[in-house]
Parts: sequence; C-alpha cells; structure tokens
Amino acid sequence: GYVKVINNADTSKSTLVVNTETLQFADSSETIQARDELKVLAGSYLQVLGRQADVYGFDYFGDLQSKGYSLGGIAINMIKSDEAKARGFVLTGDAVNDVEMLYKAILGRESDAGGKAAWVQQMQSGGMTLEQVANAFMVSGEMQKHYLVQTGWDFLL
Repeated sequence: GYVKVINNADTSKSTLVVNTETLQFADSSETIQARDELKVLAGSYLQVLGRQADVYGFDYFGDLQSKGYSLGGIAINMIKSDEAKARGFVLTGDAVNDVEMLYKAILGRESDAGGKAAWVQQMQSGGMTLEQVANAFMVSGEMQKHYLVQTGWDFLL
C-alpha cells in the first residue's frame, strides 16, 4: 500500500511511502491498513486495465469511493477509459452489449446466457441501471477471487 508520512517537527514536510505494508521505527512498527473496498479497486485495475494501479489513479478512485461513489460507478469510469477501449471494452448504451462488456471487463469472461438475460431484463425493465449491475458484479462472489490484497499491491509511479 502507500501512506503519507508527515514530519512531526515540521508538518509542512511529508513523504509519500509507496508499496509498503509496514513502517518500522526505532521503537515500534506500524502496519498500514487499507479498507476492504480498496482490495476491490486494486483487483478491478487488473481486470479492466490489465495492470497494477498507478498510485495517483488509485488514490483518486479510492477517494471517490470513500465519498460514497459506488464501486460500479468506478468500474464504469474505468471501462470508459481509452486504456480499456484499447483492450476491446466499449460501452454503447445498449443493454445487451453493455452487460456483455461488464462480464468481460470485470469478471474476465464471456457471459453465460441465463445470467446475461437476467441482467439485461433488469436493465430494460428499469429495475436496475448499468451502474447498479456493475456494482453487483464488483461485489459478487465471482469477482472476490480477483480482489487484490494489500500485500499484492505494486503501484506504478
């Protein structure tokens, strides 16, 4: 993970410590903890963009999530990026296409007919938005195997 370390003697001075799980001091150590949602976010970078997160992008999306932005909304933003488009993920506004893109981008696989039909029906009936479907994918049992725990983070600088 990463943490901003502030100098107690001069709080205007700080250092960003990246790819660190523990800070060791002369008299103690401090484990860097991360919210569970950040494991989802780190995993979605690998799934959607095919790479580890960059520290500033991760910080940006992590901040959005902590302010109430859904994981599904974050996934959609990632899928709409040029980087994801270059990997073949394109959202068109058509429920059939967009649900298939969620399967491919978030879960890393083709859809199954029954699952896809159920999600498309939910969207076409107005029961769920694309963001809500994406959020369901992001917190699904299937996506959990793609969550990246803190010791697996290797942020790009």
